[in-house]
Amino acid sequence: MMDLENYIETQSKILTSETLALQTIRNNALSARPEFSSPNGPSEAWLQAPWQTRSVRPNSVNSWEALTVKRVPNSHLLDVSFESTDPQLAARIVNAHIASYIEQNFRSKYEATTRPPPG
Repeated sequence: MMDLENYIETQSKILTSETLALQTIRNNALSARPEFSSPNGPSEAWLQAPWQTRSVRPNSVNSWEALTVKRVPNSHLLDVSFESTDPQLAARIVNAHIASYIEQNFRSKYEATTRPPPG
């Protein structure tokens, strides 16, 4: 049971990660929207740099704080939502973010199976 609790907590952290947020923003051209853009925008070098070396978060990631992931009580489900004054935009973002999460999960599993064994 504890492994399942850890798994759910891990998935929650992945869903709220900056890496997944940036992937969703990039894949869905959300940086073109005013809520997710800044005058200069993040450079590709910034996007590729390790998180520890980045000094300033781009506005696109700051805007992602409207995303919430909550555990549904007495279940193994997570409730993912995005707050926006535009309900269609909120729905589009949540759906795109879940699609990015699923894609990342498949990619991670695929890479794990194609990696040569250590040694």
